[in-house]
Amino acid sequence: MTSASDGHDLLWYYAEGSTRQGPVTTAVLLTVLQAGPDPRMVRVWREGMADWDRAGVQPELNPHLPPRVPSSSPRVTTESAMVLSGSRDADTIGVVAAPLNPWFSMWTKPRDTIRQITATDPDHLTTLLAGLAGLAAAVDRASSRNLGDKAPFAGVLVLLAVIGPISGIIGLQIGAVLIEWTGQRLGGRGDRAHIRAALAWGAVPSVWSLIPWVMVLLLMRGDTFTTETPFLDAHLGIALLALVPFLTIVIIAVWQPFVMCKAIGEAQGFSAWRALGNIVLASLVVGVPLLIVALVMAFALR
Repeated sequence: MTSASDGHDLLWYYAEGSTRQGPVTTAVLLTVLQAGPDPRMVRVWREGMADWDRAGVQPELNPHLPPRVPSSSPRVTTESAMVLSGSRDADTIGVVAAPLNPWFSMWTKPRDTIRQITATDPDHLTTLLAGLAGLAAAVDRASSRNLGDKAPFAGVLVLLAVIGPISGIIGLQIGAVLIEWTGQRLGGRGDRAHIRAALAWGAVPSVWSLIPWVMVLLLMRGDTFTTETPFLDAHLGIALLALVPFLTIVIIAVWQPFVMCKAIGEAQGFSAWRALGNIVLASLVVGVPLLIVALVMAFALR
């Protein structure tokens, strides 16, 4: 390892939240960072800094750190995530917990899950997740707006299968830019890759909602997207059975915002409430100009 040529007498704290990991000199800190899978992303602090920040952006440390290379080891992933959070000290890192399965852990441990994902590969499955979440959102909109009143059932399904994933993937990219930009105004520290991971994996509950939606489609058929429901009216038992997946969809829709706020909060270094403010502010950046344009056009066409 290359020792620091400047700032050697500075004292640092590292792994935010743990009082046992510091103070150490720059040389010792670099030794510790080099032992981790993603040294540039470890939060550090020293006297004179306003807040904890990534080691990779510190001028005393950056020249001596290796390029960021995602780790493929679940063992290292879990350890690194726990040290980054301050929930485990470096001198007890030998005790290893099982890695989280993000498809399930996002429901109850969104912060820990996002921390694990961003410590390894923030881009892991983000495009797939965005496409599936976009499909789920498109099905929900088509049902609530009775799209089947204007198009045949097969046509609606084809339209959803094409438009849904595309809108989800585009929305992920635009959303990451907006959340990053507005989050910086609120003191956010997340980079775009981490925010994109939070948006994609934060939508895991919505992705799971595709399962009850498939059940609804199998039970209700074309009635899923129409105002009138002749098939259900003639089959009361099926109508009652369809209430189960519908209730599941409602529960998922209620829980989804909590997961998303926690995920974005972790990526940005926010509380869940500030993450909610970040989401609202990003929505206003897009929504307000669109509303103004719509009002102007409506006035002009009168």
